[in-house]
Amino acid sequence: MTDSPDMVTWLGSLVWFTISSGESSTLPPTREELEGWFSELDLDTQWLPAKITAVGAFKNAASAMNSEYKNSGWATTITAKDTERTTSEIVKRKILRTQRHPRDPRIHVDKIGTLTFYRPRRVATGRLHGTESWKFELAPDLPDIDRRHAEQAIAAFSKRYDELARYYEPDDMRKAVREYVLSALNAVSVRPGVYFSHDKYKREIDAVATLVSRFGPHCSFHQLPLIDTDTQRHMLIAAIDDEMEAQVSDLLREVNAAMARYEERRVPPAKVTEMRDRYLRLVERCNEHADLLELVPDRTAGALNSARDAVLALFEKTRR
Repeated sequence: MTDSPDMVTWLGSLVWFTISSGESSTLPPTREELEGWFSELDLDTQWLPAKITAVGAFKNAASAMNSEYKNSGWATTITAKDTERTTSEIVKRKILRTQRHPRDPRIHVDKIGTLTFYRPRRVATGRLHGTESWKFELAPDLPDIDRRHAEQAIAAFSKRYDELARYYEPDDMRKAVREYVLSALNAVSVRPGVYFSHDKYKREIDAVATLVSRFGPHCSFHQLPLIDTDTQRHMLIAAIDDEMEAQVSDLLREVNAAMARYEERRVPPAKVTEMRDRYLRLVERCNEHADLLELVPDRTAGALNSARDAVLALFEKTRR
């Protein structure tokens, strides 16, 4: 390594990030806020997280509903995890009371009510009528102690539903940032949670770092410049080989499944096009890494040859 910064060659940066709500009072971002930030920072909006849905918020809040208490020696839990009915108009969950007693080896489970989500109805004109809503019903003969705890659990569910129907969860934001770094910026995973990003994407990486900083005080994005040395090159080559082999293995598994499925029939052209496009995206990723390192890692080259042969074999089946 030279003492003169002007003579140092940079390969890119190692990046990692932390996204957590912590104990902060700062609210997570809404869809509108994320879209505005992506636009302001000139980030590709195709990598925004999936839109929040009311039915998704209902299902997640219901699955998390839990109340535990003691009732005359019985350890009692109230949940709403089991689906009773799902249609184009409703999603209905059972509200269950589960009871255990130290002197009774059996587990007693009773349905004590329902929690129902209502979707907008499609009327004769084809338009949707109404808005999403939900309601609960409890058994009329439910003992007071169980009713009180069930109502408390439903109140907690209601609060959680309101949050999930408007704000993104840390897991959603972590997934979106990870996908952006890996896919939009062609980064390579060198360790769990640590990625290498090419120097050509420095502007975008800085923009992603700014984005993460806006998520809240417990969110951070770090960059560590990587100097071009033999040691660092060997690390990157190994990481690229591992990642490309894994992605080619996934592609080969799907190609082989298609070959088996259509063993006696002509493979639909759309399936071949899908597999071909995935192969071409792998080649594109490989070429970008090769331009940086001025070589194609050996295992990567072998893996891509296997993928090419498999896709060509699949193509031959379109001619039957």
